[in-house]
Amino acid sequence: MDPRKSIDDKFSKLHPCWPVETSIAIAGAGPSGLSAAYALAKLGYHNVTVFEKCKTVSGMCESVDIEGRTYDLGGQVIAANSAPIITHLAKELGSEFEEMDSHKLALIDSRTGKIRDLEVAEDYISMVSLTLKLQDEANRSGRVGIQAVSELASDPTFEFLKQHGISSVPKSVAYGYTASGYGFVQDMPYAFIHEFTRTSMAGKIRRFKHGYMSLWEKLSQSLPFAVLCDTEILKVRRNSCGASVTIKSNTGEVEVREFDKLILSGALPFKNGKTYRSSSLTDGENEVVELNDLERELFSKVQTIDYYTTVLKIEGFEHMPKGFYYFGEHMDDPATIGHPVAMQRFFADTNIFLFWSYGNSADIKGPYVSKCVTDAVTCMGGSVQKVLLQRRFKYFPHVSSEDMKHGFYERVESQLQGFQNTYYVGGLLAFELTERNASYSISSVCKHFAIDAELPVTPYVKRLFSLSRSNPLPPKDIGELEGVEFPDLLSLDGYLQYWGTHKVTEKKFIYTWINEEGKTMNLRTYHELHYNASYIAYKLLTSVKPVIKPGQELYLCQCYPPDPMQWGGQALLKVENVSKVCNAVAILSTSSYHAARSTGDAKGVMITHGGLIHNVKMMKKRYRSTSKTVLISWLPQYHDMGLIGAEPVRQKTVKRFIELTRPLGLSEDWQGRVCCGYVGPNDTDVVIKKIVDADSLTENQEDGSEGEIWISSPSSGVGYWSNKEISQKTFFNKLKNYPDKMFTRTGDLGRIIDGKLFITGRIKDLIIVAGRNIYSADVEKTVEGSSEVLRPGCCAVVGVPEEVLTQKGISIPDSSDQVGLVVIAEVREGKAVSEEIVENIKARVAEEHGVTIASVKLIKPRTISKTTSGKIRRFRMHEAVC
Repeated sequence: MDPRKSIDDKFSKLHPCWPVETSIAIAGAGPSGLSAAYALAKLGYHNVTVFEKCKTVSGMCESVDIEGRTYDLGGQVIAANSAPIITHLAKELGSEFEEMDSHKLALIDSRTGKIRDLEVAEDYISMVSLTLKLQDEANRSGRVGIQAVSELASDPTFEFLKQHGISSVPKSVAYGYTASGYGFVQDMPYAFIHEFTRTSMAGKIRRFKHGYMSLWEKLSQSLPFAVLCDTEILKVRRNSCGASVTIKSNTGEVEVREFDKLILSGALPFKNGKTYRSSSLTDGENEVVELNDLERELFSKVQTIDYYTTVLKIEGFEHMPKGFYYFGEHMDDPATIGHPVAMQRFFADTNIFLFWSYGNSADIKGPYVSKCVTDAVTCMGGSVQKVLLQRRFKYFPHVSSEDMKHGFYERVESQLQGFQNTYYVGGLLAFELTERNASYSISSVCKHFAIDAELPVTPYVKRLFSLSRSNPLPPKDIGELEGVEFPDLLSLDGYLQYWGTHKVTEKKFIYTWINEEGKTMNLRTYHELHYNASYIAYKLLTSVKPVIKPGQELYLCQCYPPDPMQWGGQALLKVENVSKVCNAVAILSTSSYHAARSTGDAKGVMITHGGLIHNVKMMKKRYRSTSKTVLISWLPQYHDMGLIGAEPVRQKTVKRFIELTRPLGLSEDWQGRVCCGYVGPNDTDVVIKKIVDADSLTENQEDGSEGEIWISSPSSGVGYWSNKEISQKTFFNKLKNYPDKMFTRTGDLGRIIDGKLFITGRIKDLIIVAGRNIYSADVEKTVEGSSEVLRPGCCAVVGVPEEVLTQKGISIPDSSDQVGLVVIAEVREGKAVSEEIVENIKARVAEEHGVTIASVKLIKPRTISKTTSGKIRRFRMHEAVC
């Protein structure tokens, strides 16, 4: 994945390469496993299960509450500008950071307690040049994880630095590396020091306000998958068809579950491997994964580090500032393993301290580590009141410099990943830092579970919000106001009279207008609205100019005034067109709505009171709204968007809207109240939606196939005003399987996938170029994103016949089916136009859509033709080009 692109941009171009219902098991709910699950959710997979042996998620990012304060025992901090993945997850999940500027970083003498400052900034700056050079080479390799630097920096650290003219690892870097649990720098290939340095050197140091664990808990709760904690994996068997996983739940029940794919994070494959700086193997445990010969050979080379966190309550250290302290003498000499390498005082007003130490899983274990820590405290003038807790982590799986040189990582990535439907993520391949783990997991899932293509292998549903409750709360029944029932009436004025005269509702506010600051500017009750409408009717009936006789019907026509922001008389042309089409010769008992028409001239659509009432009842049913419901609208109440849709809404626009409205405080059951176009074929009261082949006029039976959307509903219009021929073709259509239904042809293209309707474009906006279906809106989105000079939402892409373009001296490719794509785009006010912008537009469209642009026309601001609701009138732009 390109590190220069945001996560959302990366996933927007990717599609699942396996069916989205593929069953996938993830072993481990630490940063690696949960990040892999996050990536699968972003891709659209929905049959995923995460297993975690512990009672909580987060792996070694464990946080604990001690006397009302949160302490991080493992993963603790990030460098703000070196952790884009963690920062992205935090933003998406709403997790808060707090800066650690006031925390000291210093050396401390374990014999005297004397503190000495470190030159942290200078030390890291001295490594910037080498780090950036290595990372540039790693990025160019197209590889991820440690494999990307394994061939570049496999030499032992001191040898590698000598080759690059550097005498030693700066103290702050070396001590930070060792204190964090990655071993002694002299033992390691430089590739590991590089991964640590590049993730630690840029930006302020910060931590999660409620502990690192809180991030992973939020992520696990937000995933649309089952995350089963306190569930131990007892056995894993794999073959070419899938994986069999034997699990034991927290109730002791043993179950065998079958999966198509398996993702292993953590230490499952090498539970009985070597321990760093120890002659013995790790504690003997039953082999969980039945390894093949290649896996057994490769994983036998892996070492893990015995790493301890010990938490003490200490008297006598009240003078010590909060911060991190390194025991330099214990990090320079590996013979001192067991003694603490680092200490932390996190809160200045508590006497709780954290210590980190190495063990060897043989003779240096927990009790000895605790004794060494207690002895060090005593030597420094303190007194241990209590050992509060101790954690032992099987940390940082890694291989030696020699094994790295001999292609360990190349063999794992090329020979093991995907073999027997198994994929590996975690610290062994990523380096044991949360940012590196998360980044590698996401990249690995994208590599093995996704394809970068314009179209997916099969139609599927990709979640706009991949992090959402898998089981949203059922909508609450808020009920009606006491004494109120929703009536079944025949006209809109009947409803207004009912609500405006009902003793419960007449004094309630139907409208509240607020200004930009949120202050109430005006109020209107149901009774006032009913009275105003009745008063207007009375004044019209009693008026003598013009003469209106009692009982005579009156038609009030609302028409938008000319828009002064539109040039070229476009707004006046719209009004003129409406008046021509209307040609009023009689008064109707229905409402006439003149569609803005982005694909043709405006037509008067006849809408009945019954149709509007049915539509309101549909919304009431779907949203479960009652007389207690409060609706917030940012549109004027007369706006046409109250009746119709509009242009395709960009994904970024929706996400930005959600970000802006997140503080609004929606009820927890809001997900169950969202109407997203569900298809209910057996509900006669619901709109019947069908996908129809536009040529044969027969229903498409295949799920996911594209066609024209036909609807049958009481909400539909009943025809075009004064245009019987077009009304018949549009509103009065039959399908063979529904002889008693009348269907309206929408002119929209769509697909039905998993029972959900997706609109893909307009038939009139579909352009066939070189045998491919090109949608104007898709190309327009690409064009708008190609340059900051272009005005968003002010671009049109049209197909122009070859003969027209030839007459204008514009050539098109031979394979284009005699149609060329022409781009018309507005330029921002005061921005200069250059040939570079044009070439960039052509290049981006060719890259993303595989078609060639015949011509690009850049025009002045506010000159592109739009409808009253802001839709591009492509047919007008087509006429202008032709």
